[in-house]
Amino acid sequence: MRYYRIILPILFGLILAMALILNNYEEHPFRRINIKNGNITIEKAIQQIPTCTQDDRPRQRALLYTLQQWTYFAQKYNIQYWIAYKTLVAYHQHHSLSPHDLDIDLFIMVQHTAQLLQLSQLNFSSIYELKVHPQWYIVEATKR
Repeated sequence: MRYYRIILPILFGLILAMALILNNYEEHPFRRINIKNGNITIEKAIQQIPTCTQDDRPRQRALLYTLQQWTYFAQKYNIQYWIAYKTLVAYHQHHSLSPHDLDIDLFIMVQHTAQLLQLSQLNFSSIYELKVHPQWYIVEATKR
Protein backbone atom coordinates (compact mmCIF):
# COMPACT_ATOMS: atom_id res chain seq x y z
CA MET A 1 0.00 0.00 0.00
CA ARG A 2 1.28 3.46 -0.76
CA TYR A 3 1.06 5.15 2.60
CA TYR A 4 2.78 8.27 1.35
CA ARG A 5 -0.36 9.13 -0.64
CA ILE A 6 -2.33 9.07 2.56
CA ILE A 7 0.18 10.61 4.90
CA LEU A 8 1.45 13.46 2.69
CA PRO A 9 -1.82 15.45 2.55
CA ILE A 10 -2.19 15.18 6.30
CA LEU A 11 1.41 16.29 6.69
CA PHE A 12 0.86 19.24 4.36
CA GLY A 13 -2.24 20.22 6.32
CA LEU A 14 -0.26 20.22 9.55
CA ILE A 15 2.55 22.20 7.94
CA LEU A 16 0.03 24.73 6.63
CA ALA A 17 -1.53 25.07 10.07
CA MET A 18 1.91 25.57 11.63
CA ALA A 19 2.85 28.12 8.97
CA LEU A 20 -0.32 30.09 9.67
CA ILE A 21 0.43 30.03 13.37
CA LEU A 22 4.03 31.10 12.85
CA ASN A 23 2.87 33.91 10.61
CA ASN A 24 0.82 35.27 13.52
CA TYR A 25 2.83 34.10 16.53
CA GLU A 26 3.44 37.61 17.84
CA GLU A 27 -0.26 37.96 18.61
CA HIS A 28 -0.32 34.98 20.97
CA PRO A 29 0.38 35.28 24.68
CA PHE A 30 2.54 32.16 24.88
CA ARG A 31 5.69 34.10 24.00
CA ARG A 32 6.20 35.02 27.65
CA ILE A 33 4.87 31.85 29.25
CA ASN A 34 7.28 29.29 30.64
CA ILE A 35 5.53 26.01 29.78
CA LYS A 36 6.73 22.80 31.40
CA ASN A 37 7.05 19.58 29.45
CA GLY A 38 8.33 16.84 31.73
CA ASN A 39 11.67 17.88 33.22
CA ILE A 40 12.44 20.59 30.70
CA THR A 41 10.76 23.86 29.85
CA ILE A 42 10.42 25.30 26.39
CA GLU A 43 12.65 28.19 27.44
CA LYS A 44 15.42 25.77 28.45
CA ALA A 45 14.98 23.80 25.23
CA ILE A 46 15.28 26.98 23.16
CA GLN A 47 18.65 27.74 24.72
CA GLN A 48 19.96 24.47 23.25
CA ILE A 49 18.97 25.42 19.69
CA PRO A 50 21.57 27.41 17.75
CA THR A 51 20.46 30.64 16.10
CA CYS A 52 21.35 32.25 12.81
CA THR A 53 19.88 35.67 13.57
CA GLN A 54 18.49 37.41 16.62
CA ASP A 55 14.99 36.96 15.17
CA ASP A 56 15.16 33.15 15.41
CA ARG A 57 14.04 32.78 19.03
CA PRO A 58 10.36 33.79 18.62
CA ARG A 59 10.02 31.42 15.65
CA GLN A 60 11.70 28.57 17.52
CA ARG A 61 9.53 29.21 20.57
CA ALA A 62 6.39 29.10 18.41
CA LEU A 63 7.50 25.84 16.78
CA LEU A 64 8.24 24.17 20.10
CA TYR A 65 4.99 25.38 21.61
CA THR A 66 3.05 24.12 18.58
CA LEU A 67 4.77 20.74 18.78
CA GLN A 68 4.01 20.55 22.48
CA GLN A 69 0.34 21.36 21.90
CA TRP A 70 0.14 18.77 19.11
CA THR A 71 1.71 16.23 21.48
CA TYR A 72 -0.91 16.94 24.14
CA PHE A 73 -3.66 16.71 21.51
CA ALA A 74 -2.32 13.46 20.04
CA GLN A 75 -1.95 11.87 23.47
CA LYS A 76 -5.44 12.93 24.51
CA TYR A 77 -6.99 11.31 21.41
CA ASN A 78 -4.53 8.38 21.10
CA ILE A 79 -3.16 9.48 17.73
CA GLN A 80 0.12 7.85 16.78
CA TYR A 81 2.56 10.19 15.08
CA TRP A 82 6.25 10.58 14.43
CA ILE A 83 8.58 13.29 13.23
CA ALA A 84 9.98 13.04 9.71
CA TYR A 85 12.15 14.72 7.09
CA LYS A 86 14.24 17.68 8.27
CA THR A 87 12.73 17.61 11.75
CA LEU A 88 13.92 14.03 12.22
CA VAL A 89 17.37 14.78 10.81
CA ALA A 90 17.77 17.79 13.11
CA TYR A 91 16.65 15.77 16.11
CA HIS A 92 19.12 13.03 15.25
CA GLN A 93 22.01 15.44 14.65
CA HIS A 94 21.35 18.17 17.22
CA HIS A 95 18.81 16.61 19.63
CA SER A 96 16.67 19.66 18.95
CA LEU A 97 15.29 21.73 16.09
CA SER A 98 17.51 22.91 13.29
CA PRO A 99 18.25 26.64 13.54
CA HIS A 100 16.76 26.96 10.04
CA ASP A 101 13.47 25.14 10.73
CA LEU A 102 10.35 26.94 9.58
CA ASP A 103 8.03 24.02 10.27
CA ILE A 104 7.77 20.67 12.01
CA ASP A 105 7.25 17.61 9.85
CA LEU A 106 4.88 15.03 11.35
CA PHE A 107 3.33 11.85 10.00
CA ILE A 108 0.30 10.03 11.34
CA MET A 109 -1.13 6.61 10.66
CA VAL A 110 -3.78 6.36 7.95
CA GLN A 111 -6.13 4.76 10.47
CA HIS A 112 -6.33 8.09 12.31
CA THR A 113 -7.57 10.07 9.29
CA ALA A 114 -11.25 9.48 10.08
CA GLN A 115 -10.65 10.38 13.71
CA LEU A 116 -8.88 13.60 12.71
CA LEU A 117 -11.79 14.46 10.44
CA GLN A 118 -14.19 14.14 13.37
CA LEU A 119 -11.90 16.14 15.63
CA SER A 120 -11.55 18.87 13.01
CA GLN A 121 -15.29 19.53 13.40
CA LEU A 122 -14.80 20.38 17.08
CA ASN A 123 -13.84 23.82 18.28
CA PHE A 124 -11.07 22.53 20.54
CA SER A 125 -8.75 25.54 20.39
CA SER A 126 -8.87 29.29 19.98
CA ILE A 127 -5.36 29.27 18.49
CA TYR A 128 -5.26 26.19 16.26
CA GLU A 129 -7.39 24.94 13.40
CA LEU A 130 -7.22 21.34 12.27
CA LYS A 131 -7.95 20.72 8.58
CA VAL A 132 -8.08 17.40 6.76
CA HIS A 133 -8.00 17.58 2.97
CA PRO A 134 -11.24 16.13 1.51
CA GLN A 135 -9.54 13.70 -0.86
CA TRP A 136 -8.15 11.81 2.14
CA TYR A 137 -11.48 11.00 3.71
CA ILE A 138 -13.92 10.91 0.77
CA VAL A 139 -12.06 8.44 -1.43
CA GLU A 140 -11.50 4.90 -0.17
CA ALA A 141 -7.95 4.23 0.98
CA THR A 142 -7.44 1.58 -1.73
CA LYS A 143 -8.36 4.06 -4.49
CA ARG A 144 -6.15 6.97 -3.47
